[in-house]
Amino acid sequence: MRIDCHTHTRRYSSCSSLEPEELCQLALHQNLDAIVITEHHVQWQPSEISDLAGQFPQLRIYAGMEVTLREGYDVVVIGKELRDVGRRLISIAELTTALEDRRDEVFLFIAHPFRFSKRYGSRIQHVLDAVDGIEMNSVNILRAQHRRIGRRYTTDDDALYLQANRGRDLTRLYNTDAHTPNAVGTIMNEFEAPPPEDETALARLLASHQPCEMQDPELLKLCLDGYSY
Repeated sequence: MRIDCHTHTRRYSSCSSLEPEELCQLALHQNLDAIVITEHHVQWQPSEISDLAGQFPQLRIYAGMEVTLREGYDVVVIGKELRDVGRRLISIAELTTALEDRRDEVFLFIAHPFRFSKRYGSRIQHVLDAVDGIEMNSVNILRAQHRRIGRRYTTDDDALYLQANRGRDLTRLYNTDAHTPNAVGTIMNEFEAPPPEDETALARLLASHQPCEMQDPELLKLCLDGYSY
C-alpha cells in the first residue's frame, strides 16, 4: 500500500486550495492506494467520506484530523469519531486523556515537529513521549530548508530528527501535507500490506509497522522550486 497520511482540502481547511475530488484524482494519477484527509480541527463525517469514496473506488480514503496543541506543536490524529478532540489549543495531556478509553484504536503522530522551532526542549519531548509516530519528511518540512542526496530530498535538520527518535519506538512517516495540487504524490509511505478497511484498522497498522519512504524527485523538485503551500 502506498499512502499519504497528511493531506488537506479546501472543504474544511481554509489554507488549502485543493478540491476533494482534485486531491483524489491526483492521488490516483500518482499511483497512491490510499490517503488520509486531515483537516485542521475538523474530521470528515463517515457519510462525506463514503460519498467521496464512491467517486473513486480505486482509492481508499480515510478521515483524520490535525490538531494544534497548546504546547505549540501539531499532532495528526487518525481514528474514528474524533469530534471531541478537535478544539483548538488542546494540551497533549487533554488529548490523550480524551482518547484513553480507545487508545489502541487511534494513532497520533507529530507533524513537521521542527518547522517553527529548532529546539529540542521539554515541550516537544513531552509531546513525543505521548504520540505513536513522527513525520520525518513532508513538503512543509522541506520547503524551509533541504538538500538533495542522489534522488532523495531530505531536511537539513536530520540531527534533530535522530535526537527525537532516540529512545522512542515511534513510527516514522513520510507525507506531503498537501495543500495545493503540485504537492500531491511527491512523498508517500509504502507498506507491505493492503489498505485496511477503516480508520481503526489503519491506526493499528501504523502503530505496528514501519513504512518505507517513496519520493517522486522530479515532481518534488517542481513543487519546491515553485512552492505554494
